[in-house]
Amino acid sequence: MSNAVEARKVVFELFQDLDGFRLDDYRAIGNSKEGMGALVRFIADTASAEDETFTSRGGNLFVWSDKDTHVESLLTTERELSLQKENIQLLGLDLPLVAGYLRKFRELPPEELGL
Repeated sequence: MSNAVEARKVVFELFQDLDGFRLDDYRAIGNSKEGMGALVRFIADTASAEDETFTSRGGNLFVWSDKDTHVESLLTTERELSLQKENIQLLGLDLPLVAGYLRKFRELPPEELGL
């Protein structure tokens, strides 16, 4: 019972200021095109370093070719396109390919990092 009382207090504190909340008052932080450009460059550089293939198919469509499995993945930076086409994945930080390489490079010892 004490847990329920504590949970109620916490929820009340979290939501007490929502009366004045307006979604219109908030805008996107940062430049999404700039961030996506950095992500595309990261994947292109990673492909080069890992002997993989990452090529543009024009516009916002890319192909990643895995050197071991020879499987090609179609990727896009356009959310709508990825929703319309089942075989095209949205290029983003949560894409397993991207997440795996981010994790790999974060775990490298400092002496292995560099240009």
